[in-house]
Amino acid sequence: MQDPKFVIGMEFGSDDVFRNAIRAHAVKNRRAVRFKKNDPNRIRAICEKEGSKWFVYGSWLNDKRTFKIKSMGDEHTCAMTFTNKFVNSKMIANKYVN
Repeated sequence: MQDPKFVIGMEFGSDDVFRNAIRAHAVKNRRAVRFKKNDPNRIRAICEKEGSKWFVYGSWLNDKRTFKIKSMGDEHTCAMTFTNKFVNSKMIANKYVN
């Protein structure tokens, strides 16, 4: 997922795939995103900038095989940032391994 577009009801194969999609969104759109709730059953990512209404909340479905977006606010009201904590050697290696 190079440039994920999130919608409510979108399903992912695992919570790691969901986290990676959020990281890809943050890097691609130059936004400061952090994981607020991060436990084995649910993940909530929010924009770090004050006053921004962007967030994504996902949790496991009953079958524990599918991770689904349950709610979200799709509006970034903040400015872009040129420093991103998700851009690191691991992300660069995964992107350019081929």
